[in-house]
Amino acid sequence: MLNALPIAPAGGKSLGDAAWIDLVDPTPPEIAAFEKAFGLRVPTKDKVSEIETTSRLQMEHDALYMTAPIVIAAADEPWIGSPTGFLLSKSILMTVRFATSAIFDAVKRELSTEGFEPTNAFVRILEELVDHMADLLEESSRDLDDASHAIFRQDDSKHLSRETSLLRELMFRTGRTSERMARVHYTLVCLDRMAAVMNGSRMTK
Repeated sequence: MLNALPIAPAGGKSLGDAAWIDLVDPTPPEIAAFEKAFGLRVPTKDKVSEIETTSRLQMEHDALYMTAPIVIAAADEPWIGSPTGFLLSKSILMTVRFATSAIFDAVKRELSTEGFEPTNAFVRILEELVDHMADLLEESSRDLDDASHAIFRQDDSKHLSRETSLLRELMFRTGRTSERMARVHYTLVCLDRMAAVMNGSRMTK
């Protein structure tokens, strides 16, 4: 799916006039349309999924290519990093992802009809992602707190067997929450590096 923003009136602007192109699991014709309009390549899913640090931030033809495994799931869904790519130049922001995201959809609704600069859209996406990560961390903190209270509370000895039966579940919750927090932390580290590189690039001068 290819979404071009801001949304032009019927019979209005061409693809090349857009400020943000959002590609969601794009088809070959959609990739070709973007590359023809802007003369910039769209990274493949394999490229976006690479874990090497040197592959996550690259400058090519005055465009900054960035990738990050972003946790975009809701609190009750698996917190798995979804490969996401960003291309930012003076004239265009391109995002390429392979999963739906309420975060990206919210920013698109906000910017759908108003004029904006590519860097403004990129900053708004980062802001929404950081807010989402904060919500996930808060949820994890509550979960760990509940588990801690359940494990260490004083109780009557007659409830020992019940507490023992709960111990395995509480250990599982603790381990799962720790893993989730580690994934969120990694996403935040990637976003921080992206923001730092953008801030120091020529596009912000």
